[in-house]
Amino acid sequence: MIIDDNLMYKTVKSPKYIRKCILNIAINFVELMQQQDKIKRIREEKRKVMLMLEEEIKNTNLLLNRFQELIPKAKLQKPQVVKQIPVKTKPQIKKQIEVKPSKLDYLQQELFNLKSKLDSI
Repeated sequence: MIIDDNLMYKTVKSPKYIRKCILNIAINFVELMQQQDKIKRIREEKRKVMLMLEEEIKNTNLLLNRFQELIPKAKLQKPQVVKQIPVKTKPQIKKQIEVKPSKLDYLQQELFNLKSKLDSI
């Protein structure tokens, strides 16, 4: 097997930039691990709370069943629903009565007109 010395060492053009990139990647990786740990803790807490809730629901159902056994049984009648049919009403039209002037009113108007003509002369 032939070992080439050129493969062992490689020159890096900008070592500062590469070091910064590697450090940034390491920082991002650590932050990602921390977030993963937070998520695991939250999931575990959620699981515990769900188990507690299931136990509380079981206890509540047992108490409810006992309570229903202890209360006296009574038959309740459902209220009868009476359907009311709306009464159809015809709209009432009010007739307006036209007042016809009487003969006396007509004569008074004529008298007034004649007096006004007489005064104007």
